[in-house]
Amino acid sequence: MDPTYLASLNNTYELELLNNEWQMILIVWYSSTAILSLISNVLAIFILIKCDRFMSEIWKYLVNLSIADILMAMFSIPFTYTSFMLGQWIFPSWLCPFIQSVQLCSVYVSVYTLAVIGFDRYFAIIHPFNHPIIYLKTHRLNVIITIWITGILFSIIQLMQTRAVPFRYGDEILFDCKELWNQQQGRYYTIFLFILTFGLPISILIFVYASIGIHLWYRKMPGNPEIIRDSVQWQQKIRVIKMLIMIVIIFVVCWLPIHIHSFIVWFHPIRFQTYIGYMSYVISFFICHWLAMAHSFLNPFIYGFMSENFKTNFHRLFCMNIKKNKKKKKKKHLLSTNTIECQVGAGNGNGGGGGSNAVRMLGVVITDDDNNGALCVDDDNIHIAELDNLSTTNMTTTNMMITESIISSSYDT
Repeated sequence: MDPTYLASLNNTYELELLNNEWQMILIVWYSSTAILSLISNVLAIFILIKCDRFMSEIWKYLVNLSIADILMAMFSIPFTYTSFMLGQWIFPSWLCPFIQSVQLCSVYVSVYTLAVIGFDRYFAIIHPFNHPIIYLKTHRLNVIITIWITGILFSIIQLMQTRAVPFRYGDEILFDCKELWNQQQGRYYTIFLFILTFGLPISILIFVYASIGIHLWYRKMPGNPEIIRDSVQWQQKIRVIKMLIMIVIIFVVCWLPIHIHSFIVWFHPIRFQTYIGYMSYVISFFICHWLAMAHSFLNPFIYGFMSENFKTNFHRLFCMNIKKNKKKKKKKHLLSTNTIECQVGAGNGNGGGGGSNAVRMLGVVITDDDNNGALCVDDDNIHIAELDNLSTTNMTTTNMMITESIISSSYDT
């Protein structure tokens, strides 16, 4: 996509395509999208590394997908809409080719990681005993490295063919970040990008997920039919098939519009005769571009938060830790112990000094919100007393005298 070329279609030659009110709306809208994408993908990476690497076979692919989507949120969202909205490149000139190449690389890595995840699940479900390289656990890292290398190689095209080109606007010299293609080359490159980043990946996704859906639909549980078991299996089939269909539909809805818009730009450039037609064209670009960028924050929800294992790990890491901390604080408030020295001896039970057969031993003071008590143990008996009146609850009449507080500790389990 060449936003400068799009901007040149404005017959009025106004530099900024939108007024200040619309610009503010776009800034808030795109900023919210970038923030949501960053938060959701960082959270997904944290949970996947913390927990799912012990449970999920494809956790490396999901982490790689989140990394690519983070790059998209950082480099594709802010720079593209800003340059198109303002009609100029306001950033350093050297950033222009770099940003364009990172954009292509992040999109490539994202869509082909989705394709690889589809292939991985295809072999795991339909051909579990056939182990191509893409499916083996020991080779998943190599597959990820291969995706990044090929993505970087393809992005070199953008690096070589994109420059910040100066142009005069009134008395000012401004810059456009644009691709240095002529019209015919631009058309060929648009077709190439469509096949590379949409046509081939969507073909892979449709094939693998259609195969998985058909396989699950006709698969039957071994053994005799059971109503409850078969009902649960049927519900699981429907849920999985719905998710597979949703993955394909979301991919098409997010990425197809921006490719259609790019084809229109290069193959059927439009000269607008009315302001309404011009504004419709501008707004359509932002809608198409935002849909493509929205895929970066939808992926964590599709492949992460819709997974039962992922949701369980999220609950365990965050919700359970909060509850555990609250529980610890509550226990510390309700119960504390102190080690004491007890003197227990035969007597009249009125708290006297004890008889000749008095025994000194260690005891524990148990304190909660309602009562204070002490527990002392000798060779034959367990003596329990309330500290406020030193009355015993043991069948043996005892006297207890606290002589020294030794250790104070809190109850923590």
